[in-house]
Parts: sequence; structure tokens; C-alpha cells
Amino acid sequence: MVLLVVDTQKGCFNESLYAFETVKENIGTSFRENGYKRRGGRNMKWYLDKYEELKKVTPIISVCGDDCAVCPRFLAKTDEELHETAVFWQKAGWRDHVVTNEEIRCTGCGCRPNCSFMLLPCTIEHGVTMCHECGEFQCEKVKKTLSGSNEKMIGCKEACESEKEFELLKRAFYEKEKNMHIQGFE
Repeated sequence: MVLLVVDTQKGCFNESLYAFETVKENIGTSFRENGYKRRGGRNMKWYLDKYEELKKVTPIISVCGDDCAVCPRFLAKTDEELHETAVFWQKAGWRDHVVTNEEIRCTGCGCRPNCSFMLLPCTIEHGVTMCHECGEFQCEKVKKTLSGSNEKMIGCKEACESEKEFELLKRAFYEKEKNMHIQGFE
């Protein structure tokens, strides 16, 4: 696993290796009719085309516990890929409209002035690279991050066209407990 480590002097990340045993979870709820609820149009075809490759990729864990190695925002490079990603974000309920390619593009922690979960500024303030290294771990910010993430998983699952698509997005965004070293998930 690769962790995104924040350079507290520059406020950006660099990579460092960190290994631990992978735990696979089964979400336990089934998809609607034939497994998936279609919400108009084909989702991120480019993303699904990389399924086999992405299953094997080394994780890149961000401060918030997301796995950037399988995140469509982090992986999308072309205008078409970025647009398909923005359309999916809206279908999943993560945005109220289809945002611009520039807004959906992500190059990793520190690439935007505002961290969605406000964990990056917090780790910088506390002089740690990851939340679990902090003396205040599991603070309210971490609990709020986990709660909000779990709530968004339902919209994601409904917007997915296949189990494979959801499997990748689950790894990208919904294994925060494991990735953040929350007790019982390591």
C-alpha cells in the first residue's frame, strides 16, 4: 500500500510505502433488478475498461482514507474521461449538477484550496501525516468523515451499472475505516 504523506512545510503530499494485510468486505446488500439501477446513459466506460488493471494496482491512501489508485477523479486524464466522471458524480448525488472538467480533476491531497473533509489541514496543524498518528484520533472530524462517506455509498451503489464498477468505487471511497486504521478494521 502507498500512503499519501503530507509534507507539513509545503502542504502537499509525497508517497511512502506502507504495507498491511488487505481485508475484503462484502457490502451485503443487493443491487436492484439484474444487479444495477441505470440512471440514463453509460457510466464511466473508460473506468470499467481498466477493471482488471485496477484490481491489481497498489493502493495510494489519502489522509481521508480514500484510495487514489482507483479513484476516477485521480485517474481521469482526457476531457471525455473527466466529463464522464463529472456526470457520474452528479448521478451518484455527490454534486447537484455536472461540474466542469477542471472542477472534477484531482491530482491528490493538497491540489485544492479546500479539503472536502478538512482532514488535510488538521493533519498539518497537528504535525502528523495520517489521522491515526494523532493523539486526538478518533476525533469528531474523523467520525464525521466516516458517517458522511457511509451515507454517500447508497447513492453510489444506485448509480453504478455493474458490480465491477461498484467494487472499484467501494475500494476508492468506502474502505476508510480500514485505510484510516480504525480499530476492528485493520
